Amino acid sequence: MGDAQMSIEKNKAVIRRYVEELWTAGNIDVADEIIHPNTRGRFASFNGPEGAKQMVQTNRMGYSDFRRTVIDMVAE
Repeated sequence: MGDAQMSIEKNKAVIRRYVEELWTAGNIDVADEIIHPNTRGRFASFNGPEGAKQMVQTNRMGYSDFRRTVIDMVAE
């Protein structure tokens, strides 16, 4: 596997963790591992890992059975 393909697979793995571990499982500690501190999201409250944690927790309080599913992923 070449370097470009390896980077693609690593990027997909990060997004999969974002969806499955952070949002679906509610494991907020994952945010520290996969979200850069300078990240600025679409919503003002989603700034860096702490903002992501807050959004996930708030969302999951309102929707305890919240699930996100990766159906297909294209990164090439």
